[in-house]
Amino acid sequence: MGTRALFSAAGAGLALIGLSCSWLNTIDACDEDPTEVRINQRGDQSEFTNSPQAAAALLDSNRLWVAFVAQPVDATASEVRLASLNAITGERTLACGDQFELTVSDPSTLAYAASVAPVDLLVAGQAAKGALAWMEGKVETRARLRFFDGATCGLGNPFYVYDGTQLTSGPSIAWSPTKHALLAAFHDTHKVFFTWVTDTTPPAPQQLSEAFSVLGLTATSIAPNGRGIVGWAEYADVTSLTESRPKFRVALLGPDGAVMAGPNGAAEPFTVEFPAAFEKGTAGLTVASRDDRHAIALSLATSELAREVVYVTEISAVDGHTLVPPYRVDPDTGGAHFYPSLAYAPEGSLVVAWQTADRAGTVARLFDDRGRPRFNAVSCDDAPFPVGARATEAMQGRPSILFTEGRLWIAHPGQPGYDSVAMGAVGWRMEWSKLWPAR
Repeated sequence: MGTRALFSAAGAGLALIGLSCSWLNTIDACDEDPTEVRINQRGDQSEFTNSPQAAAALLDSNRLWVAFVAQPVDATASEVRLASLNAITGERTLACGDQFELTVSDPSTLAYAASVAPVDLLVAGQAAKGALAWMEGKVETRARLRFFDGATCGLGNPFYVYDGTQLTSGPSIAWSPTKHALLAAFHDTHKVFFTWVTDTTPPAPQQLSEAFSVLGLTATSIAPNGRGIVGWAEYADVTSLTESRPKFRVALLGPDGAVMAGPNGAAEPFTVEFPAAFEKGTAGLTVASRDDRHAIALSLATSELAREVVYVTEISAVDGHTLVPPYRVDPDTGGAHFYPSLAYAPEGSLVVAWQTADRAGTVARLFDDRGRPRFNAVSCDDAPFPVGARATEAMQGRPSILFTEGRLWIAHPGQPGYDSVAMGAVGWRMEWSKLWPAR
C-alpha cells in the first residue's frame, strides 16, 4: 500500500487515538517543504509586490511574470519593475534578452500598484503575450498600460487607459478568453469605469458607478468560462468618508463582456454586505473567479479602535446571490490581519493569503466551497501557514496568488537574508498535490 493510500485509510483512526501530526509526517505529505526564490535581482532599493494582481502566468507557456515596486528608503520616488520566472524551476529568465528585471515606469516620479495579466493579441503587427497596468504621478496620478511580447520586451510606448488629460487611479486588468480582450478597470476618484482593450488605443470606457469618493484599487477577475467581476470601495457622502465607512460594490460581467443582472434583477452594480464596516486604509478589496462563483476578500475593523481582520464572501457568478456568507479567515489571535489576496485552485479550493502583524509577514489558508478550512501539508492541519521570508521591519506591500504548472505560487514582500536593503520581492511555491494531498 502506498503512503498516500495508507494515510487515507488510517488517518481517521489515528486521529481518534491521539497520535500527533509529527508522527504522521513519516508517512504522509507533511514533510514536504515549499521553496522560495528571489524575484528582484538588483536589491538596490526596497522592493515589494503591492497589488493582489502582481503575478500572472503567461498563456501556453511555463513562464510567469511578477511586477513589483522599488523605492528608496525616503520614498521620494518609486518605480515599477517587471521580472520573468520559470514557473517549474523558479529560475529567473532574462527579460528582453539581457536583464533580470525591467524598469517599466518613469523612475523620476512615483509609480506603484502594478497589475499584470496574460494576453493573446496582435499589437502593431507583433504578438503580445502580457500586459502591465500601474499608477504613475506624484500629485496628479494617471493609470498607464503597456503590452509586452513573449520575450518580455515592450511593444510600443506605455499609454493611458483613458484620455491622458483625465486623472485616473486604481487600475486592474484581467484577460477574457471568450471576448479575447483585456479588461481594464479604473476610477477617477468619483466614477468607476471599465473598458475592453485590444491595442494601444483603448475605446471609450463605460461608467459603472458614481459616488462622493472612490479610493484605493479596483479589482478584476475573469473565470475560464468568461464570467467576470469588477469590484471597488466607494463612499456615498462626506459623512461616510470621514467615518471611514465605505460600501463595497461589484458588477458582474458576462462572457460577452456586458454587465449582467445582479440579485435585484437589474444589469447594474450592487452592494456586497460585510459584518464589519470600519475601514482603516488597508481594506484592499480583491476578487477571484471560477466558472460558477466569485470570491471577494477585504480587511475591516468593527470600530476605529479595533484591529483589522480579513473577511471573505462568495457569490454566484450567474446572478450575484450569496453562496457563502462573509466569514473570517484568520483566527482570533489579537493582532491585525490585512492586505488579503485570493485565488481558486484548479479543483475548486479557495486559497487566501494576507499580511499579519502577529507572524511578521504573509500567511495563507485553504478553504472548501462552504468556507470551511482545509488541511494543508505545511502546518499539517487546517490552520493558516507561514509563507516564506518574514518581515522584521514595518511591513509593506501585499501578496499575489496564482496557479500554474500544477503549482501554487505566492509572490509576496519579505526580508530574505540576501536582500540587505529593507524589503525584497520573493516567490513562494509548492506543488498543489503536495500542499493539499487529496484524501
